Amino acid sequence: MTRRVWLLTAIAVAALRGQSDCTPHAPCYSEAAVVNAASFVRAAIAPNTLVAIFGSNLSYSTRALTSEDVRGGFRFNWAG
Repeated sequence: MTRRVWLLTAIAVAALRGQSDCTPHAPCYSEAAVVNAASFVRAAIAPNTLVAIFGSNLSYSTRALTSEDVRGGFRFNWAG
């Protein structure tokens, strides 16, 4: 999915779940916004399954994934 579709999906989920009561500048998502990352289906999530979380203010910054990020496997830098 493209970023535009993801953004539209996140906006739709937020509108449907009434996220207008979220604290400004704080991460905001709902149970409905956590979906299977492969199918984007909202259902029970099995252990060790990748998920996609749609919402607002979920990170301080964003960037695109590059080939350097996945060379030799995925390495995560949670510090940003």
